[in-house]
Amino acid sequence: MAYGKYKAEKHQYKEWTISELKEEIERIQEMLDNKIKQTPPVWSKYKKNVSERVSMLKRMKEKLIVAKYG
Repeated sequence: MAYGKYKAEKHQYKEWTISELKEEIERIQEMLDNKIKQTPPVWSKYKKNVSERVSMLKRMKEKLIVAKYG
């Protein structure tokens, strides 16, 4: 991705999950195979709200503790 035809920097992919990165790699490969003009991803689709994600992880942790200890 660092050598893509569109401008993208590593920090833009920082918050992406592995599955999201794999999807982007497949999208780029498909564009290469079909000789389609390479376009950047929709960055706003992948922009994460960190506080929302932290609270989600806390809820998941609490559920696991309740399930384990009752």
